[in-house]
Amino acid sequence: MNKKSPLSAFSAAILICGLVLGSAIIFGTVQASTDVIGIITSDTTWTKVNSPYSLMGPTAVGEGVTLTIEAGATVNLN
Repeated sequence: MNKKSPLSAFSAAILICGLVLGSAIIFGTVQASTDVIGIITSDTTWTKVNSPYSLMGPTAVGEGVTLTIEAGATVNLN
C-alpha cells in the first residue's frame, strides 16, 4: 500500500500555492489606462504615472486651455 504522509501533501500544496501566487505577481501586472474623449476644458497635465492615455473618440483642447504631456507619458491614438 502506497501511503503519502500528510507533511508531503501539505508541502506540495504550499509549493503549488506559491507557484500560483508567484505567477500572478509576475504575469498579473495590469496597467490601467486613462480614457479620454471630448473637449478638454481646463488646463490639464497628462502624467507618466497615469498613462497610457487612450483617445476613445474625437478629442480636442478648448480655446485658451493648455494640455501638457509629461515626458514618458504614453498616448494611444486608437
